[in-house]
Amino acid sequence: KAPMALRAEINDLLKTARVSLPQNIASTSVRARGMMSFRKKEIPKSSLPTLLVVDETSMLTDLQIADILSYGIPVIFLGDDFQLEPVTGVNTLLKKPDIVLTDIVRTAEDHAVVYAATLAREKGRFLNPGNYNNQYLSVSQEDFFSNQKMYSLMPKVDQIIWGKNNRKAEIIAEVRDQLKYDSPLPRDGEKVMCTRNNNELGLVNGMMGTCDGIKFISERDGYMLMSFTDEEGRNYPHLKCSLAPFMPEINDQVYYKKLLSYNQFTFGHAITCHASQGSEYDRVILFEEPFGENPWRWVYTGYTRTMGRLLTVY
Repeated sequence: KAPMALRAEINDLLKTARVSLPQNIASTSVRARGMMSFRKKEIPKSSLPTLLVVDETSMLTDLQIADILSYGIPVIFLGDDFQLEPVTGVNTLLKKPDIVLTDIVRTAEDHAVVYAATLAREKGRFLNPGNYNNQYLSVSQEDFFSNQKMYSLMPKVDQIIWGKNNRKAEIIAEVRDQLKYDSPLPRDGEKVMCTRNNNELGLVNGMMGTCDGIKFISERDGYMLMSFTDEEGRNYPHLKCSLAPFMPEINDQVYYKKLLSYNQFTFGHAITCHASQGSEYDRVILFEEPFGENPWRWVYTGYTRTMGRLLTVY
């Protein structure tokens, strides 16, 4: 996910190159990922850009790539062929790239996270447990949860990443307990994540942001009116959101299909590695739970979510 400063720089560079620009040419990859799951639209040729740059290509399926190419405009696809593949479908484009870039440019080559990620990718090995220049720290779950200083870091880091959803709820509950949040609903300023696309409102699955207040709650109908601000500062006031992700008992009281008609959000303190793909954070706690045909893809993707400080828990 390109930071806002980088997005502005991209816009400036494209304008300097005299590229014909549609409105909002640069978008974050999370937003683009959600958009790719929408139905393909017919767009007049006069409204199409003269160049399209698609980042995080590994997240797209061949079918989605074919849809992009069908508009008939030049496309530059960028991606890392060792990051996680799409949850469904296949991606073969990155198996035969035109250009391969190998130099690390976003951080120092001697950074411990770079070394750990490279070791996972090229050798299929972990670094030995320990502290590496306060950039990469690896500890066991037993040591992590028994060390109050480490355990108390959970609400302070930028993101917690987990392998599967089975323990995510427990981690979120522990974070909220440390923050002394006793309500089951999001507090003002609390991190939340959209989990369902809403094309009309511009909400996309995986969009992170904060709750900016809850105006109304209807337990009978299973919804609340929540204001939401995404990471780029866009505000979505008074969204009709399902209560079910925050109050599971609602599922037993409200007809399920009715719940699905509402906007869907959940707490964003801990997310899966797939959900984090395309994003970058300064401080990350990664609970190592690799899986899939090539678990080292999972490890590599998780490690490269930060070029700041990474605490891995195995």
